[in-house]
Amino acid sequence: MLFKDIKMIAFFYVVFVNKRSFILFFIILLFSQVYGKSQKKDNIIYLEDNWTYSVSEDFVSEIPIIPEKFDHLADLLPTRRGYIWVRTTFTIPNRLKGKNLAIYLGVTKIAQECYINNHYIGTTGSFPPHAMFNGEKPSYYQIPREILNRDGTNTVVIKIWVDTVGKINKNPMISDMLEISQIEKVNNLFSSVIPFTISIFLFLISLLYLFFYFIRPEDKSNKSFGLLTFFSSFYLLTISYGEYPFPLNFGLDFLAFQKVFYSMIAFITMHYAVSFIRDFLNKVYKPAYQFVRIISLLIICIVPFFAKTSKTFYLLMYIGYDIAAIHFISSIVLIIQCLKKKNFKAITLLIGFSPVLFSLLLASLIHFFTTFQYTRLIIIFGWQLTILTFLGYLLLNYVKLFSRVEYVNSNLEKIVKTKTEELQKANQYLEEKNSALEFEKKQTVMELKLAAKLQESFYTLKNTSFKDWDVNYYFKPFESVSGDLYDLYQDNNKLKGIGIFDISGHGLASGLVTMLVKNIIYKDFFNGYKNDLVDVVYKMNDHIIEQKGHIENYLTGIIGKIKDDEIEIVNAGHPQPILARRNGEVSFITKADDKQCGVIGITDIPLLFASKKIKLNKGDFIVFYTDGVSEIKDTNNNYYGKKRLLQIIEQNYSMPAKDLTDLIVQDLYSFGKNQEIKDDITLMILSKK
Repeated sequence: MLFKDIKMIAFFYVVFVNKRSFILFFIILLFSQVYGKSQKKDNIIYLEDNWTYSVSEDFVSEIPIIPEKFDHLADLLPTRRGYIWVRTTFTIPNRLKGKNLAIYLGVTKIAQECYINNHYIGTTGSFPPHAMFNGEKPSYYQIPREILNRDGTNTVVIKIWVDTVGKINKNPMISDMLEISQIEKVNNLFSSVIPFTISIFLFLISLLYLFFYFIRPEDKSNKSFGLLTFFSSFYLLTISYGEYPFPLNFGLDFLAFQKVFYSMIAFITMHYAVSFIRDFLNKVYKPAYQFVRIISLLIICIVPFFAKTSKTFYLLMYIGYDIAAIHFISSIVLIIQCLKKKNFKAITLLIGFSPVLFSLLLASLIHFFTTFQYTRLIIIFGWQLTILTFLGYLLLNYVKLFSRVEYVNSNLEKIVKTKTEELQKANQYLEEKNSALEFEKKQTVMELKLAAKLQESFYTLKNTSFKDWDVNYYFKPFESVSGDLYDLYQDNNKLKGIGIFDISGHGLASGLVTMLVKNIIYKDFFNGYKNDLVDVVYKMNDHIIEQKGHIENYLTGIIGKIKDDEIEIVNAGHPQPILARRNGEVSFITKADDKQCGVIGITDIPLLFASKKIKLNKGDFIVFYTDGVSEIKDTNNNYYGKKRLLQIIEQNYSMPAKDLTDLIVQDLYSFGKNQEIKDDITLMILSKK
């Protein structure tokens, strides 16, 4: 009993005295397993040798088997399903002949019956048609004195039902009733009682987390961790099934029991483990990914229920584990990404999960190097410490929160006074700034009005009717100062030319540029009237670049030179004008040269201007416009467009120019349906009398 006492003392010390001695407990446990196994007691009959098995009750054909194979009895059947009988013999030593004996068979899956000398002595679990196991609760049976052969050989036969899984204890033994009952109690403590206690603990912890989520629903990690611990507690109950004070199998057989607890509950637990990781790191699910997670969870939970045999069930369950593992891998990738960004919560998450990760490693080492059969208990303890770690983190956060609330309550008057003073200073500062801004705003408005008035004087066309030509126009600036420029070049009531330009940008800057370039264009046009119009435009470009300096605004435009009944046009990156003939032929005036490119007022870019001459007869006209016309939008964000402008001209080409101008403007605003105008609008119609 020495090593059993060491285990018990270490266990209670860890659980109730010092949880930091977790590692020390398992070192003692490992030592007791390695050293204790070599110390056999004289008052115990170890049933280690002479075991045989058969698939028939009469042992017509029996095959030797060693107890180490007792963990995988299903491997002995071709279909991994059916009955197996195992048999051995023993003799009673003199020291036990006068005592009440019992046999210890440990944990059984799925069910077993024990016979000694062909006499039935006990059953664990139940056989088909309603096969069911007894959880992880060890089994032992008292042996009636009258069936024992105290001076000769006795035979032990165990009938076992297996279905994909099947096992009995690898260390069956016989001793006096007191010794066997003590062994059963110790093993039951580790295999069943402790998991049952921890499951109750986890259940209570889950209620606490869900309560905190009810108080603060914005903290979703409380909900996901509460549900994680809730389903973990149910999963642990399957381990301690034999310890329930009331039946929890609800009439299920072993296959159905596995479908509910080993599959569905396990998958839901893993689902909320992934949810907790993301919620703890404050990572919001994309709707598509959340949908995939829910659908995959439903599939892996529901599909195993259609399995008719345990073999099929385990195949489907392992596929479900693979699917769940994919979501775990995505969570691991997320943690790594957060660690790279030095996310404090990712570090906290790793610290919280470190006990269960360490216990997995420790359990693997113990399983590999020792015969200790309760490695699962190590993992359970690791998970319990993980739960306690996150519980401590949660409580610490709430303590900080309550401390802050208490501090605010106790210093409320002082805080209010301080904040009031800060607000008064801030308000005073804002009032001063607001006054300054209001003054600047008034100054700016006055300057804009002055600029608009000045620009208006520049833009006013005093004469629009000439000997052979008429001009009708519509102009609407986007702001008080416009970036559109239009002009008529006349001499002694004779129209010499026409110009329409669009300066980039809006507001005061573009408006000032229009006034700057207006005079340059006017002067260069008349100075070069007898020269080639293309050369004139090149000179305009050079002069404008020189005069505006580092101002970034540029301009597109069309300038036309009129001689008799002919107009020569140079287009510098401007929307194509529309030519309408008296006979109803309407078309865009395209480029004179396909290689033509460039705008006015930008240095170091390729330029190629070309001119196009058009002869106009009486009743013909040309429509010039800026992009503010074609780019008006309707309520569906569709552009008015050049094609619509072309169509309305085609349909109404016979109208007087003034009426056509009014009609186009009306159609523009009807299309826009009172939408906010986002650009200057300029429309000019040059008509031949």
